[in-house]
Amino acid sequence: MSGEADRVSLTIPARVDLIGLARLALSVVCRRASLAPDEVADLKLALTEAASAFVTERDVSDGDIPGRVSFDFSADAGRLVIEVAGSDQREIGADERDLSRAILEATVDEWSPGPGQVRLVKYLDRHGQ
Repeated sequence: MSGEADRVSLTIPARVDLIGLARLALSVVCRRASLAPDEVADLKLALTEAASAFVTERDVSDGDIPGRVSFDFSADAGRLVIEVAGSDQREIGADERDLSRAILEATVDEWSPGPGQVRLVKYLDRHGQ
C-alpha cells in the first residue's frame, strides 16, 4: 500500500444475509494491504463477529425497514482499521458476549467496543517479525 491512507465505506441494511458484501469489500482492502490468506480469513471472521450485534436474521417484510450497519475500512503503511457501526444494537447474553470477545481477541491485534460501534485493528508491520 502507499503511504496515503486508503478508505472504503459501505452501508447496508442490517441483515445477516448481506454481510457477505462487507466481507467482499474487506477482501479488496486486504489484497491492497498484501495480507496473507490466513490473516484475511481471521479478519473476515472478526468482521462477521463484530457485525453480529447489529444485524437481524429474521425476514424483513415489505413494509418493515431494517436498521443499517456501516463498515469503514482504512489502511495505511502500519495498520488496517475496521469500524463497524449499527443503528440498532441487539442485546446479547453473557455467554455470547464471552464467545464474541474470545473470537475478536484471537483474530485482531486490538478491538474496542463502544455504544453502537466496534473498532478492529490489524497491524500490518508485523509481517517481517
